[in-house]
Amino acid sequence: QQQPSDGGSSSSTPTYHGNYVSSSAGEEPKGTVMPAVVQTTSTTTTTTTTPSASATTPAPTPPAVVLSSATSTNSKLANLQERTGPAVVMLGATYLLLKYTGSKGFLGLVFLIQLKMYQESTSVVEDYKSKSGALEDDGIGSYELQKWWWFATAMMATTGRKMISDNTSWSMDQMNLITFGMSSISLLWAVIQLAMIDSPSAEAIYRSYLGKVASCHFSLLFLVGQSSFWIKTASEYGLAWILFPALLVIVNDTMAYVFGVL
Repeated sequence: QQQPSDGGSSSSTPTYHGNYVSSSAGEEPKGTVMPAVVQTTSTTTTTTTTPSASATTPAPTPPAVVLSSATSTNSKLANLQERTGPAVVMLGATYLLLKYTGSKGFLGLVFLIQLKMYQESTSVVEDYKSKSGALEDDGIGSYELQKWWWFATAMMATTGRKMISDNTSWSMDQMNLITFGMSSISLLWAVIQLAMIDSPSAEAIYRSYLGKVASCHFSLLFLVGQSSFWIKTASEYGLAWILFPALLVIVNDTMAYVFGVL
């Protein structure tokens, strides 16, 4: 409580004592509880908005979605176009050749096929040996000549002697003798060439040469030997017995490609 001052007058301002409020007139203090003062701190959050790049720069256009099936279809069609042209040209050329030349044109075509098959199959082995670092045949420089001599001998032994005897005055016995002579020459040639090798690396040269000889004779046996029966069949029974099986093979391969790949 606040006491009166010396002048006997009391202040008119109420005083605060604890939890009570008293007046200066001496009234009973009121039991009014002063409300608690709660200070609320207001926090202002300032959000700074940065203009996005999309507001000034247009967003890039996403790439078009390409399905794997569409890509596969395009590659298949490209492969089909690549194969169709050469196939049509080859079949058309073969038809014209057989139409205007007959069996003679067919014999020439088979001979050309045999030549290219023999050249391709032997070059595979030769390229492999050259890339693997095999030694060169220093003492057998005539290998290329021997290779084509073997080819001529095989052609003479299969269809050449029959064709020559039918179209010339030479008898079959004479052609058999010529064929035997060519085979003997090829054998003696190879043996003499091997005997003339005098080199510290003779063993490696023998191995390389015999590998090439084996590849040449394998090609002659399985490529030239089997295809020579085409000529014999065409000569004895006619072209129909060659063209019909060949047509069946073409149709079978074409349908297998259409239904298996496309």
